[in-house]
Parts: sequence; structure tokens; C-alpha cells
Amino acid sequence: MMNSAESSTNAGPKPRVFYVDLVRALACLLVLFSHVFAPVCSGFTAFPRSVWWIFNLLDSIIRPSAALYVMISGKLFLGSTREESYLTFVWKRYTRVFLPFVAWSLIYVYWSEGETLPMGEALRQVLQGPTAYHLWFMYMILGLYLMMPVLQRFVRHSSRRDIWVSIGLWMGCLSLRFFFPGKIDFGIATPVVLYSGYALLGYALDSMEAARGHIGFWLAGWSFVTLLNAILTYRITIQGGGILNERFYFGEAPLVALQGAAMFVLLKRLGGHPLFERRSRLRESIRSLSAQSYNIYLSHPLWIGILASGLFGWTLSPTLGSRAVLWVGATGSLVLLTCWSQSIVLQKIPGLSRLLVISLQSETHPPSDIIRDHLLRQSQDRQVVSGFEDSKPDTNDRLLGRQAVSLA
Repeated sequence: MMNSAESSTNAGPKPRVFYVDLVRALACLLVLFSHVFAPVCSGFTAFPRSVWWIFNLLDSIIRPSAALYVMISGKLFLGSTREESYLTFVWKRYTRVFLPFVAWSLIYVYWSEGETLPMGEALRQVLQGPTAYHLWFMYMILGLYLMMPVLQRFVRHSSRRDIWVSIGLWMGCLSLRFFFPGKIDFGIATPVVLYSGYALLGYALDSMEAARGHIGFWLAGWSFVTLLNAILTYRITIQGGGILNERFYFGEAPLVALQGAAMFVLLKRLGGHPLFERRSRLRESIRSLSAQSYNIYLSHPLWIGILASGLFGWTLSPTLGSRAVLWVGATGSLVLLTCWSQSIVLQKIPGLSRLLVISLQSETHPPSDIIRDHLLRQSQDRQVVSGFEDSKPDTNDRLLGRQAVSLA
């Protein structure tokens, strides 16, 4: 869950990269609407074939959404020259993400189980795994934060050839896992290990010449894979008696990885289009959506459920009538605006903003950094008071320095 500020160097922040906001905002929209029209895709026999095919194609289009989030993270962090200790990096991200993740996980527990569930049981469910279908992504992201500094070190000490060889090996791993399910397994770390390849891919496509080919090549590749996945999904769904089979749609499928790579490059090119320079309101709206995307991600299934439950005395869902396209558009738009507004309002409420909102900026530092800075300031103050600023530190100062280093 990294942002453009993370690509700054120690010498000063770099200009904000607009295409990063564009990719993150579009990924947010695609995920939200995919969860709205999911009942249509699952209802193969309940809707006219033409209607099902519309949403099957849309379902194919949205499949690299989670991968796009990780690719942006790889572009921003792996390409950064900022120097941070492992603990500092992990602490900054966890203090920003962990509380909202736990809070929303508990909200979904109580939404599904009822208010009488003891808090201890609710927390146990959070520890056991996702309490809502979309929260798998948050577990994966928290695990990915632990790997990112290692990946950055690898990138800094590797040639372009080494990085692309690693990406090739990763693609081979995805292919083996696709054709031989169960043969490649990393236990609970499987999503983290497999999605970490997307971070390398995002870095490589952003910084290397491979992404500079003719845009027609990338568009044709993306269109071909999108259509192929839709056709293959239709065929295996027919073979399964109308039960939706998403084997070709999983984010760890090799074709989805290729689709995600092409989509990433296309959006990067689109981000430089003069349209966004001329339309300042459009540009700022995309930036705002990007800034709130993770909060919208956390809350949108709750509002989809609330609208479908009739809690307000009326219901809104894509299965209401025969015009599924209309109802999907209406439901998705209302959920988007509600979650977007909710996130902006919550950010302005002290306490709740810390508990329920993921901020893209964080000024918190790990305890070791705070203690180290305190020890170093004590050392400097002692030197100033003694009048020996230009002399070497005495034995006590050297001891303080060793203590500071040991806490880093």
C-alpha cells in the first residue's frame, strides 16, 4: 500500500507521478464493480446468455486489479532510493494499515455473526483468516510488507538481466502451479510469495525499455488475453453444468499475469495523455479516488450488503429485475459515492480516522528510531555543554553511539 511519496530520495521529494494515481483509482473501481456484478456471473442459468456474457467479459477485464495494486507498490518502493532500515519500513506501513484492517475485520464479523458474539471470539476469527471475502488482500499486503525490503535489496544489487530472469522464473512457477495444482505450495505464505512477483514486474515495466514498445502491441496483447480468458471460462463453466469456474481468472494464473503487465503499460501510457493536463477537475478527482482507494476497498462489501439487505426499507442489487446492466450501474455508483464520502468524513474525525482510515502518509517512527534519536541528542547536548563540539566523543558518548546502532 505504497504511494508516490515513497519514491522520494533523501535529497527531496520527487514530483507526484500521475499514472500511479490512475492505476490505483482504476483498480479500485474495477474491484468494487466486480463485487457488485459477481451474482450475475455466478448466475449462469439465471440470466439471459447475452447478459451473462457482458459481465463475463467485464469479469475478465477486472481480474488483474489486485495485481495492479502490487505492481504500483513495486514501482514505488523497489525503484526508490530512500534509505530505510527494515524495521522502519515495516513499522511505518503496519502502523498505518494494521488498526484499520483489524477494525474492519471485526465490523464484518459482527455484520455476519450478530452483536452478541464475544469480542474474544471475534478476534479469534480475525486471527484465523479473512472475515470477509475481500480481506484476503489485506493479509497478503501485510505479508508483502515483510518481503519488500528484501526485494529492494535484490533489485539494487541485480542487473536488468537478473531481474527479468527472476520474473521469468516466477512466471514458470505460476504456470507449474496452474497446470499442476497442489504441487507448489508455500502454506499460508502462498499468496504473499506468488504476488511478490508482481512487485518485481511493476518495477521492471516502469523502469526498463520493455515497456516502450508500440502501444498497439500492448493493446493487442491485453485484448487477446482478456478475450481468451473469457472464452475459456465460458467453456469450463459449461462443462461444469453452469457452475462458474474461475480457474482462468485467479490472480495467480499465468494469463492474468500477462494481462496485468499489458494493462499496467497501457495505463502508464494513458497517464501521460494531454487530456489529464487539460481537465484539472478530472485529474484531481482521480487523485482523490486514488488517495481513498484502500478505504473504499475495505468498506465497499459492507455497503453492498446493506443495500441488498433492505435495511433502509428498500433494496438495491443487480438481481432486482431483468435489466442487470442498469442495476449494476446504479448499485455500483451508489456504493462508490457512499464509501468515498464516508472515507473523507472519517478522516476529519479524531480517533475514528486512526481506527478506520488508511492514510497514504505516515509520520510515525518505530520505537528503536525514537530511542536512537534521543540517545544521539543526549550525546550531542553533552558535547555542547562541555565545550568540545569539535573533539572526538568521550567514552560515554561512544557507548551511547553503540547503543543507538544496536537499536537500529
